Amino acid sequence: MFAATSVRRRLTRSLEDLGQRGIELERVAEQLRESEQRHRLLAENMTDVVFVQRLDLSLLYVSQSAEPLFGRSMDELRRLGMESSMTPESLRRAQEVYGRYLPRAQRGEPVAAPLLEFEYVRADGSTFWGELRVKFLRDASGALVGSQGVLRDISERRRSEQERLALEERLREADKLQAIGQLAGGVAHDFNNQLSAIMGFAEIIQHEGGSSAGVRGYAGNILLAAQRSADLTSKLLAFARRTQHRTIAVDVHVIVGEVVAMLERTVDKHIRIETRLQAPASVILGDPSPMVSALLNLGLNARDAMPRGGSLVFATAVVGDSTSDRWLEVRVSDTGIGMDPETVSHAFEPFFTLKGPGKGTGLGLPAVYGTVQSHGGSIDIESSPGDGTTFRMRFPLHDAPPQATGTQTEAAREQPRRSATVMVVDDEDLVGRAAGLALERAGHRVRVFGSPTAALSHYRDCWHEIDLVVIDMIMPEMTGQELFTELHALNRDVSVVITSGHVPAAAVQQLLDLGAREFLAKPFSPSELVAAVERALGASPRAPTRTCPRG
Repeated sequence: MFAATSVRRRLTRSLEDLGQRGIELERVAEQLRESEQRHRLLAENMTDVVFVQRLDLSLLYVSQSAEPLFGRSMDELRRLGMESSMTPESLRRAQEVYGRYLPRAQRGEPVAAPLLEFEYVRADGSTFWGELRVKFLRDASGALVGSQGVLRDISERRRSEQERLALEERLREADKLQAIGQLAGGVAHDFNNQLSAIMGFAEIIQHEGGSSAGVRGYAGNILLAAQRSADLTSKLLAFARRTQHRTIAVDVHVIVGEVVAMLERTVDKHIRIETRLQAPASVILGDPSPMVSALLNLGLNARDAMPRGGSLVFATAVVGDSTSDRWLEVRVSDTGIGMDPETVSHAFEPFFTLKGPGKGTGLGLPAVYGTVQSHGGSIDIESSPGDGTTFRMRFPLHDAPPQATGTQTEAAREQPRRSATVMVVDDEDLVGRAAGLALERAGHRVRVFGSPTAALSHYRDCWHEIDLVVIDMIMPEMTGQELFTELHALNRDVSVVITSGHVPAAAVQQLLDLGAREFLAKPFSPSELVAAVERALGASPRAPTRTCPRG
């Protein structure tokens, strides 16, 4: 009896223990289910893609986050494999990296695969960049069984990185441009002074060479070489946006008309030139001279791109979203040989040219670029091999009527000449002497000063006798701007032509705004100097004269 009771008690305790263990097992199972659910929720709801691969790179598992990223179901991704999910180049690199690290992992070496970037392909054919980190997997015995990894979409980061690199490239280009500008500006003044003297005396020899055709021819060659040298300096300064220019209201349609007229006299008759000037407004703020040069340069480039003939079109339109943000678009298009993307990417770089030796300096398009930029505009190129080229420029529109440009003052040049007393102030002796000779040959009385202080002293005593003063902007003792200020204080109606080999455009514009009649950039020929002086005299009142001792 006691034995039976003892057995019942032990049985009861065993049943109670089993029940308790069952409850414990249930609790453990519930915890495992919760843990599995948490990990599943984490894997399926994270934006990164989690995957597990066999050693042959076939997929065992891929998280649900892969579906929206690739545009494919998980079953489809597992079935198709990585060949359909990567671009050929990225697949090749991925297999190469995997083949490099797998033998090391099989030998039991510790392997820390680097963070890698590959280009992946979606179901619709579009691509994205992903950042991949992979780790090899081993079983309980340490045998290598596969790999697991995490893939993150870095397209946005990649775009930001590309934008940053593009910005850095633009900054490098800006630094390069600034360096070229500093170099060009540093030598431009002295170089252009020398060229002015060369051009001045060469033109005088050409006119005074008498019956000797040889002498006149030699002088013409000197002039041609000097003008080509001047053009190189001008293009460097234009590219660096350090060109000296005035700012007036200019009708671009008039500029286009002048350029087309010049091209019609120079291009082959197999090239048809058209104008489609559809812009209802075409006035911008700028300087007509560099604008003419820029459009002419594009026209001549188009001519060279059509050796067998074709069509050259100058077109305009007004673009913009509102009346306060309207731009004049100027297009220069040709049907020539076109350019490949690599050539387009270098088109505005200085000294880059595809023309043969002696046929191009590589400064034409950089000068166009600098001119457009200095006018507050932008320029881009549309081109492909065999399909021609279009240069598209945009300039801010100006609502004021256009002013007469240097090419629009023929009537003023035809006014009867009058003899005047002109004072030339230039610290370069040769430039001053050449300018004086040119003006004397034109019938003017000339007083040349190499010192601005001596010139000021003379003008203080004799200002009533001086009809016009030609002033160089950069001189020792005082600048041309300072001398102009002093002369203006003595005579508010002083007529001044300012010249310079190189000076910031803002300084030129300031003097023009203060009343300077003309600006003449060095190097200039004697005829250009005479024309500028006579234009200024035509716009000036005749001052009374009195006898004044020579200074």
